[in-house]
Amino acid sequence: MNKHLLWYQLLKHERMQRGWSQADLADNIGGDLKTIQRWERGHYQPQPHYRQRLIALFGKSADEWGWTEHIRK
Repeated sequence: MNKHLLWYQLLKHERMQRGWSQADLADNIGGDLKTIQRWERGHYQPQPHYRQRLIALFGKSADEWGWTEHIRK
């Protein structure tokens, strides 16, 4: 994995690696399609509860995502 990807590029990469649509990802984390679209364009960052869901879903740490704030398990 290229460590130079920004968090939203990594999100799209991980989603596409699994063959998921943006709607599939939204369903998997309990979000909505518009939110996923905004994230993947880098317009908004996920709130902490969605960050936790993304960490669990994709098996990547907050550090791997480039999120520096602490996230409780």
